[in-house]
Amino acid sequence: MEERLLIALQRLKGYEYEWLRQLGDIDLLNIGTVEEAIEKVVSDRIHLARKLFEEAKSLPVETEAKKRNIISRCYYAQYHAVRAVFFHVHRRDNDDHRSLPVEMEKLMGAAFRKTLEEWRKKRNDADYSLYLDFDLDPAVLEVLEATKLLLQVCIEYLRKRGVRL
Repeated sequence: MEERLLIALQRLKGYEYEWLRQLGDIDLLNIGTVEEAIEKVVSDRIHLARKLFEEAKSLPVETEAKKRNIISRCYYAQYHAVRAVFFHVHRRDNDDHRSLPVEMEKLMGAAFRKTLEEWRKKRNDADYSLYLDFDLDPAVLEVLEATKLLLQVCIEYLRKRGVRL
Protein backbone atom coordinates (compact mmCIF):
# COMPACT_ATOMS: atom_id res chain seq x y z
CA MET A 1 0.00 0.00 0.00
CA GLU A 2 1.33 3.39 -0.93
CA GLU A 3 2.54 5.38 2.06
CA ARG A 4 1.19 8.67 0.67
CA LEU A 5 -2.33 7.24 0.77
CA LEU A 6 -1.90 6.14 4.39
CA ILE A 7 -0.52 9.54 5.38
CA ALA A 8 -3.48 11.26 3.72
CA LEU A 9 -6.09 8.97 5.31
CA GLN A 10 -4.73 8.78 8.86
CA ARG A 11 -6.51 12.04 9.81
CA LEU A 12 -9.55 11.54 7.60
CA LYS A 13 -12.54 13.75 8.37
CA GLY A 14 -16.12 12.56 8.05
CA TYR A 15 -16.98 14.83 5.14
CA GLU A 16 -13.85 13.66 3.31
CA TYR A 17 -14.88 10.02 3.66
CA GLU A 18 -18.34 10.85 2.33
CA TRP A 19 -16.75 12.60 -0.64
CA LEU A 20 -14.58 9.53 -1.31
CA ARG A 21 -17.65 7.27 -1.12
CA GLN A 22 -19.46 9.47 -3.62
CA LEU A 23 -16.50 9.29 -6.01
CA GLY A 24 -16.55 5.51 -5.59
CA ASP A 25 -20.27 5.39 -6.31
CA ILE A 26 -19.74 7.01 -9.70
CA ASP A 27 -16.66 4.88 -10.45
CA LEU A 28 -14.14 7.72 -10.32
CA LEU A 29 -12.35 6.07 -7.41
CA ASN A 30 -11.82 2.51 -6.26
CA ILE A 31 -13.46 2.62 -2.84
CA GLY A 32 -12.03 -0.83 -2.09
CA THR A 33 -8.56 0.72 -2.06
CA VAL A 34 -9.74 3.36 0.40
CA GLU A 35 -11.31 0.72 2.66
CA GLU A 36 -8.10 -1.35 2.58
CA ALA A 37 -6.12 1.74 3.53
CA ILE A 38 -8.50 2.46 6.41
CA GLU A 39 -8.00 -1.11 7.68
CA LYS A 40 -4.23 -0.59 7.45
CA VAL A 41 -4.39 2.68 9.38
CA VAL A 42 -6.44 0.96 12.09
CA SER A 43 -4.05 -1.98 12.25
CA ASP A 44 -0.99 0.28 12.32
CA ARG A 45 -2.48 2.43 15.08
CA ILE A 46 -3.10 -0.69 17.20
CA HIS A 47 0.47 -1.75 16.47
CA LEU A 48 1.70 1.63 17.74
CA ALA A 49 -0.46 1.29 20.87
CA ARG A 50 1.05 -2.15 21.55
CA LYS A 51 4.59 -0.83 21.05
CA LEU A 52 4.00 2.08 23.43
CA PHE A 53 2.63 -0.33 26.02
CA GLU A 54 5.56 -2.71 25.56
CA GLU A 55 7.94 0.20 26.01
CA ALA A 56 6.14 1.26 29.19
CA LYS A 57 6.34 -2.28 30.60
CA SER A 58 10.05 -2.51 29.83
CA LEU A 59 11.02 0.67 31.65
CA PRO A 60 12.65 0.16 35.03
CA VAL A 61 10.75 1.82 37.85
CA GLU A 62 13.84 2.91 39.72
CA THR A 63 13.45 6.67 39.32
CA GLU A 64 10.63 9.15 39.52
CA ALA A 65 11.27 10.24 35.92
CA LYS A 66 10.88 6.69 34.64
CA LYS A 67 7.67 6.22 36.61
CA ARG A 68 6.32 9.41 35.07
CA ASN A 69 7.33 8.14 31.64
CA ILE A 70 5.50 4.84 32.22
CA ILE A 71 2.30 6.77 32.92
CA SER A 72 2.82 8.87 29.80
CA ARG A 73 3.55 5.91 27.50
CA CYS A 74 0.58 3.97 28.87
CA TYR A 75 -1.79 6.87 28.34
CA TYR A 76 -0.64 7.22 24.75
CA ALA A 77 -1.07 3.48 24.21
CA GLN A 78 -4.67 3.85 25.44
CA TYR A 79 -5.20 6.94 23.30
CA HIS A 80 -3.99 5.31 20.07
CA ALA A 81 -5.97 2.12 20.68
CA VAL A 82 -9.15 4.11 21.21
CA ARG A 83 -8.44 6.28 18.16
CA ALA A 84 -8.14 3.08 16.12
CA VAL A 85 -11.58 1.92 17.26
CA PHE A 86 -13.11 5.33 16.63
CA PHE A 87 -11.54 5.53 13.16
CA HIS A 88 -12.78 2.08 12.20
CA VAL A 89 -16.33 2.68 13.38
CA HIS A 90 -16.80 6.24 12.13
CA ARG A 91 -14.45 6.24 9.13
CA ARG A 92 -12.93 9.46 10.40
CA ASP A 93 -10.27 10.42 12.89
CA ASN A 94 -10.65 12.09 16.25
CA ASP A 95 -7.36 13.21 17.73
CA ASP A 96 -8.85 15.52 20.36
CA HIS A 97 -7.87 14.35 23.83
CA ARG A 98 -10.99 15.87 25.41
CA SER A 99 -13.71 14.86 22.97
CA LEU A 100 -12.43 11.37 22.18
CA PRO A 101 -13.39 9.93 25.60
CA VAL A 102 -16.87 11.45 25.28
CA GLU A 103 -17.32 9.93 21.82
CA MET A 104 -15.99 6.58 22.97
CA GLU A 105 -18.44 6.47 25.85
CA LYS A 106 -21.19 6.22 23.24
CA LEU A 107 -19.49 3.16 21.71
CA MET A 108 -17.87 1.39 24.64
CA GLY A 109 -19.52 2.67 27.81
CA ALA A 110 -18.81 5.01 30.69
CA ALA A 111 -15.87 2.99 32.02
CA PHE A 112 -13.95 3.77 28.84
CA ARG A 113 -14.52 7.47 29.26
CA LYS A 114 -13.55 7.36 32.92
CA THR A 115 -10.34 5.44 32.21
CA LEU A 116 -9.22 7.74 29.42
CA GLU A 117 -10.03 10.91 31.33
CA GLU A 118 -8.33 9.69 34.50
CA TRP A 119 -5.11 8.72 32.75
CA ARG A 120 -5.07 11.82 30.54
CA LYS A 121 -5.14 13.95 33.68
CA LYS A 122 -2.46 11.88 35.37
CA ARG A 123 -0.36 11.89 32.20
CA ASN A 124 -0.64 15.68 32.04
CA ASP A 125 0.40 15.91 35.68
CA ALA A 126 3.24 13.41 35.23
CA ASP A 127 4.53 15.28 32.19
CA TYR A 128 4.02 18.88 33.29
CA SER A 129 3.68 19.18 37.08
CA LEU A 130 6.57 19.39 39.44
CA TYR A 131 4.48 18.17 42.38
CA LEU A 132 1.92 15.40 42.03
CA ASP A 133 -1.29 14.91 43.97
CA PHE A 134 -1.06 11.13 43.60
CA ASP A 135 1.48 8.51 44.62
CA LEU A 136 3.54 7.32 41.66
CA ASP A 137 4.19 3.76 42.86
CA PRO A 138 0.58 2.56 42.95
CA ALA A 139 -0.26 4.73 39.92
CA VAL A 140 2.34 2.87 37.83
CA LEU A 141 0.83 -0.49 38.74
CA GLU A 142 -2.69 0.80 38.10
CA VAL A 143 -1.90 2.36 34.71
CA LEU A 144 -0.15 -0.79 33.50
CA GLU A 145 -3.17 -2.90 34.41
CA ALA A 146 -5.69 -0.37 33.02
CA THR A 147 -3.77 -0.13 29.76
CA LYS A 148 -3.49 -3.89 29.38
CA LEU A 149 -7.26 -4.23 29.84
CA LEU A 150 -8.15 -1.33 27.55
CA LEU A 151 -5.93 -2.64 24.76
CA GLN A 152 -7.43 -6.11 25.09
CA VAL A 153 -10.96 -4.71 24.85
CA CYS A 154 -10.12 -2.51 21.84
CA ILE A 155 -8.38 -5.34 20.02
CA GLU A 156 -11.23 -7.77 20.66
CA TYR A 157 -13.78 -5.16 19.55
CA LEU A 158 -11.91 -4.60 16.29
CA ARG A 159 -11.46 -8.30 15.67
CA LYS A 160 -15.21 -8.82 16.07
CA ARG A 161 -15.64 -6.16 13.39
CA GLY A 162 -13.39 -8.17 11.08
CA VAL A 163 -10.13 -6.29 11.47
CA ARG A 164 -7.07 -8.52 11.16
CA LEU A 165 -4.60 -7.64 13.88
